[in-house]
Amino acid sequence: MNNFERIVQWISSLFDRIAQWALAVTMVLLVANMLLRVVWRPIPGTYEIAGYLGAVVIGFALAWCGVKGRHIAITVLTDRFPKRVNIITGVIIDILSFAFFILAAWQCYRLGTSMLQSGELSPDLRFPFYPLVYGVGLGCLLLGLVYLVNVIKSITLESK
Repeated sequence: MNNFERIVQWISSLFDRIAQWALAVTMVLLVANMLLRVVWRPIPGTYEIAGYLGAVVIGFALAWCGVKGRHIAITVLTDRFPKRVNIITGVIIDILSFAFFILAAWQCYRLGTSMLQSGELSPDLRFPFYPLVYGVGLGCLLLGLVYLVNVIKSITLESK
């Protein structure tokens, strides 16, 4: 389990670095577009490129957020539960989250394959959509694996 957890964390960290670069490129692109709009002409396709990079940022940062536990949690009710009930509740939520994100990854794969087969392209830049959909699907798959790691860790700690 320890090796699996380290591999998932390493890949999640790598994806997060890609998301960070995509965010930085988005900021540079948008600032450059605003400046060029004032002195010359805007960069063609900026809106589409920013949207594509936004998909990369969100899809690729998901798993690292899950690894670090930086997601939103509402614990008003569960803070009052006994520790054992909190652990069981956490495992159930992690199992449901795992199933949801694996299903989301599978649906992204199906949608990406459909877009690949149909040859669907963006309106302005004529860029294919399917690589972005596959990328978001990979991010969902990786987040699902993070939840699987959490489930395995919780169950193995509970059995000791």
